[in-house]
Formats: sequence, C-alpha cells, structure tokens
Amino acid sequence: MDDPQAPMKMIQLAGKMAPNLRVAILAHEIDRTEARKLVQLFRKNAILCWTEDELLPGQDWRLETERAYREADFILVLISKKSVQLESVYQKHIKTALEAGSEKPESGIKTIPVRLDECNIPFVLREIYSVNWWEKNASLRLILAWAKEWQRRYDANDWPKIKYVVRWK
Repeated sequence: MDDPQAPMKMIQLAGKMAPNLRVAILAHEIDRTEARKLVQLFRKNAILCWTEDELLPGQDWRLETERAYREADFILVLISKKSVQLESVYQKHIKTALEAGSEKPESGIKTIPVRLDECNIPFVLREIYSVNWWEKNASLRLILAWAKEWQRRYDANDWPKIKYVVRWK
C-alpha cells in the first residue's frame, strides 16, 4: 500500500489533469485487445487499472471481479458489435458492474459504457450515456466525466485538488 502522506500523483490525459484513479475495465474476450490498449494508455498516464487479466490461478474469479468493481472509482464496459451479440458470462459481468454502481447517489457516475464501434447498446446499459471511443474527444469526455464525479463525491470545486489515498498498485 502506498504512503498516504506521499504527494498525490497527477496525470495528464487529453489536456486535463487527473489524480490517480482506479478504473476497472470490463471487456468480452473478443475485445480484450482493445482493453489492453486502453490499459496501456491509462497506466502510461498513472491511472490504475484492473481487468480480468489481473486474476491469478486459483483465485475465485467471481469474488475478485466483484471486489474490483466495488473498489473501482469507475468501471468502463467495453462494447462492440461482436460482444453484444454473444451469449456468455460477459452479460453477467455487465450486471455485476451495474450492481457495483447501484450504491452511488442517483446523479453519480460509476459505470460508463464505451462503444468500440457503432454497435447497439445492451438493454441493461441503455439508460447510461455512453462514450464512442472512435470519436476525436473520447478520452477527454472520459476525463471530464471522472472530474465531474470526483467533484460531486468530494465537494471539490477546484479539480483536481482532491486528497486521495492510492490503494491499488
């Protein structure tokens, strides 16, 4: 665990500064290559990420996934034409991600659908506004959503001056 007295690391992505965020990324195995690209981009910019790739042999994948979703500041649900058409445990993971976000206030942001292509949004995610990853300002829109939510959570008017203890590595 990192030292809570250590200075907060700041990152810059799409021209905006952000504190160390914990982001869980949910992707069907068909979209894992795209998920890994996002993880590389985010980690390069000091955003802490969790994907199913973090699971170790012998771990209870269901418990670890639920824990990661609960502890994450945000959950990105990657969706594509291929992933939304398949029947798999991926659909259950989407519901688990939504359940993890159900503890936030009504106006809060936790789960964000990320459309990788011009796909239909799964029914369970239709009430949540998504970001289209192929659009020019997609990463900026994510940072702004994260900033808005952090301001709401911590009543901070001066983003990113938010005290936060990093607990993920």
